[in-house]
Amino acid sequence: MSGHISIKDDPHEAARRIREVLCKGETAVIPTDTVYGIIADPWSAAAVEGIFAAKHRPVQKSVQILCSDIRQAQDCDIIIPPLYTRLLACFPAGSLCIVCPASDGCRLATAREEGGMRTQAVRFPAGRTLQYLLETAGPVAASSANRSGEASATDAEQAEDELGEAVSLYVDGGSTPGAAASTVVSLDRATMLRIAEGKDADTSQAKLDVLREGVISAEDVAAAMHTVMRSQ
Repeated sequence: MSGHISIKDDPHEAARRIREVLCKGETAVIPTDTVYGIIADPWSAAAVEGIFAAKHRPVQKSVQILCSDIRQAQDCDIIIPPLYTRLLACFPAGSLCIVCPASDGCRLATAREEGGMRTQAVRFPAGRTLQYLLETAGPVAASSANRSGEASATDAEQAEDELGEAVSLYVDGGSTPGAAASTVVSLDRATMLRIAEGKDADTSQAKLDVLREGVISAEDVAAAMHTVMRSQ
């Protein structure tokens, strides 16, 4: 039977319960700054597989991680180029999801490997309550709390209707704003390879691809990238 807790009643207890569930290799559902998300321990392949199983999601798809801040992501052995840091500062928190190189020491089960390079998509969500959960429970593998292909859940009841007993803990935080998806961006492969190999920190010729257009338009990303590149 799934557990339930209200984050509004006791955020400290909610954070403790989340950490407890994740340490067991199980999944939880939490409110995010957009929709409800299903989360798991990002270092456990079996736990991450629980996200795919609950959502009936094809395993070929990527899973992002949520971190409270850049330092927490770096502690996961994710490389955050200064160019990304400057780009993130151009937009509201949580609106961009950045695909980053993963260092050789990165043990995240969510990291993708292709073309001889490992990468990880990471997002730094807005909202003090969510940031507190991430600071307390640690980084999490995350996806929207719905069956694959269905509408994203904006409250805990909808999420439970979708995922049921496949999730160990439902954290109720009331209604969320809705499916304003983050915009996913990635540096070009050549630049990512240089950064990952530590050969060249120069990103003056870097290019940025918009992999998924969301709350930030591709045009606004391009304009911000132009400004950032000129300031280097």
